[in-house]
Parts: sequence; structure tokens; C-alpha cells
Amino acid sequence: MEKYNIQQGLAGFVTVAGHTVFSENTKNDSRFVKEIDDPHGSSESPALQIVSCPVFTRDDYLYVGKDQLSNLPRAIVQLINKKSDDNRSMVDVSPEIAKLLQQAIRFE
Repeated sequence: MEKYNIQQGLAGFVTVAGHTVFSENTKNDSRFVKEIDDPHGSSESPALQIVSCPVFTRDDYLYVGKDQLSNLPRAIVQLINKKSDDNRSMVDVSPEIAKLLQQAIRFE
């Protein structure tokens, strides 16, 4: 098991910030740490864009402030856009992701 500082990588940033982050270009994003955010990725199929989303439980909102961990998400879900294995060019999902993030729809 690997252990990392809670503030490392995009996953760590989202953990502390508590909101969704869309990294449009991981090569230029200093928060991206391959070992944390894409540990199974290869150089042939690198992570190019990542949407990182915190997952909270309903109880987290009821007990905020009761203990130190109640403000932290229970998990981080990351959707990774990679170049295809047959070396076709990547499809830029930025416009679609930007529209979804603007809507800020919450679901349970």
C-alpha cells in the first residue's frame, strides 16, 4: 500500500477543496501526480484530461463540524480521458464538461 499526503495530486486537491475540478490538460497542471491520479496509466495511453469529483454521504452534511473527518469526502471519483490505443487523436471533451459543471446539478 502506498501512502501519500492528503494534499497531493488532483485527488488530494479535490479532497481538501471539497468540490469538482476539471483538469483540461494534465501536462500543464502542476496538481497532477501520475502515481496518485493515474497509477495504472501507461506512456502509450497517458491521462490527458481528468474530472475529479468528491463523494459525500448524506450524513456528512448533517454532522459537519462534529468531527475532523466530517468535512472530508468519503471518496474521490476520477474520470480520465486518454488517447486511444490505436493512436487516434484524442477527442477534446472540454466543452461538454464545462457545460455540465456550469449546471452544477447535485444528485443523491
